[in-house]
Amino acid sequence: MLCQPDFLSHFKTLDAALTQQQALWRPRAFYQNQAPWQQPQLFSALLALSDTEVEQLSQHQEQRLHWFSHYLPLSCQQLASFTPANLPPHNSHISPFKTVAIPGRKLEQILAFNQALPSSANSLIEWCAGKGHLGRTIHHLTQQTVHCLEFDQQLCSNGQQLAHKQQADLHFHHHDVLQALPASLHGPEYDHIGLHACGQLHIQLLRTACQQQAQHITLSPCCYHKISEHLYQPLSSAASASKLQLSRQDLQLAQEETVTGGQRIHKLRKQEQLWRLAFDELQQQLSGQPHYQHLPSINKRIFSGSFQDFCQWAAQHCQITLPQQVDGPRYLALGELRLQQVRRLDLVRQLFKRPLEYWLALDRVLYLYQQGYQVQLLEFCPRATSPRNLLITATRQIAQ
Repeated sequence: MLCQPDFLSHFKTLDAALTQQQALWRPRAFYQNQAPWQQPQLFSALLALSDTEVEQLSQHQEQRLHWFSHYLPLSCQQLASFTPANLPPHNSHISPFKTVAIPGRKLEQILAFNQALPSSANSLIEWCAGKGHLGRTIHHLTQQTVHCLEFDQQLCSNGQQLAHKQQADLHFHHHDVLQALPASLHGPEYDHIGLHACGQLHIQLLRTACQQQAQHITLSPCCYHKISEHLYQPLSSAASASKLQLSRQDLQLAQEETVTGGQRIHKLRKQEQLWRLAFDELQQQLSGQPHYQHLPSINKRIFSGSFQDFCQWAAQHCQITLPQQVDGPRYLALGELRLQQVRRLDLVRQLFKRPLEYWLALDRVLYLYQQGYQVQLLEFCPRATSPRNLLITATRQIAQ
């Protein structure tokens, strides 16, 4: 098990790489006509990659580190310096009747999460519980009482009905977790858990659990960019001392990897990227301004329609008048060229994606250590089950 000095050393190494190479990973290739960094050899090598090579590099951090090591040797050495241990595959068995309401991939995440839980007779507090799938499954496996905190009243009602139907000892609390913990749940006799709890919510979980001197904390963080401030507020002393300042947009990098969507989702996403870039080529020609024009999010159904209709919507947003005839095939071809370049240049950002997530997770680990906990950082499930597969487990140390 790594001790705090090891985590601190790894944090500082990652921090140095992320700080020194900000010019490489902060800019988004999608919004740039040219690479904003000056690395001619790297630029040429990226553009020379085949589609197959791009696909392979986009899927595997180990391959990215190897490929980029020819151009960024020191940075790649630093970025490769830390990898969390893998939790062994779970061997939990549970009746299908008790998991009937849980989607398959979600169930695999829950069973893997349960594998990391410490043996404890304490009641559990599940944060951001939804319908209580996590807490209900854990109860069936361990017989622990679970208190579920959830802001959505309908989810509370649905979850309580499921618990009653399955005779599970779950208690739902309609509660905004950004507010103080209900008084009935105060005290060290409760362990705190959260599976894919979002940014500010899981920060509140950590702070509250520490204040309550909880014996055990088990958390899989998610959505680091969903914070209350524009800039990230570090938790640990080490992160507070860092020169790295992270905006919400910077934090989104840690969330960009998606491996759980089906082929249709990936195809639709590519079409959206292509149409947005194709329209950008059109609007730049019409406006004479060589800058990407941001467009708001829109219902994905529009991308199942025609490119002409999409252009009409986008032109209204940009307040520009389209010509009577738009040469759709021409601009789609230009958009495809842009997209090919974007996919290649974006590999630079992707190189720093997982290390940034490690940096954020280690900030939480070091914070917990400062609060008197023995902490582990693990990969609790395969990436194909969830790309957000980091897990923090913490046990409060008994003062001697």
